[in-house]
Amino acid sequence: MNKFLNSISRTVEAEITLGIDDLLEIGETDYIEAKATFQVDKTEHVVSEEYRAAILKAIAAFANADGGNVLIGVNKEGEILGLEDDYNIFEGNSILFKDNVQKLLESSFKDVKNKGLISIRYHTYSDKEICQIEVSKSDEPVFLNLKDKYGTTKEVFCVRNGLDTEDLPKDRAISYIRHRFEVFK
Repeated sequence: MNKFLNSISRTVEAEITLGIDDLLEIGETDYIEAKATFQVDKTEHVVSEEYRAAILKAIAAFANADGGNVLIGVNKEGEILGLEDDYNIFEGNSILFKDNVQKLLESSFKDVKNKGLISIRYHTYSDKEICQIEVSKSDEPVFLNLKDKYGTTKEVFCVRNGLDTEDLPKDRAISYIRHRFEVFK
């Protein structure tokens, strides 16, 4: 009887999609990363490559794990700050900022964007716009193309470790890839 039931039934994993209001209410988790800005160091009032890199690493880590969301214009406490500082880098032009984000993602993740793993949405709350980058779980390892301080591009493999994003050294990356991705089992 069990053999018969097993042959006609299957287990289906349900995927729950949360709206932006839910994500904001939940706050930071293994699947939600909040960033105050995309590229502006608010203390120095300058563009920070480190801020951009942190967001790109979070995106790669979510793709290499179970997916997730990066919320830009929201601080760690869930306060909506908006994207005004980022827009000001482009003389207040939100369209130029959005184009810049799109181009940076395309150059950093050549294959990921084409596979539909990343979607970008903008939401307005109390006259403040925020950016949501939703990242789906990848079936293959996702490497990030990052420029170091000398301008040399290197591939980085990132994973989520609780609330943090971690760059894995080559030996640990190989082990993680072997265990996580079906294609390498």
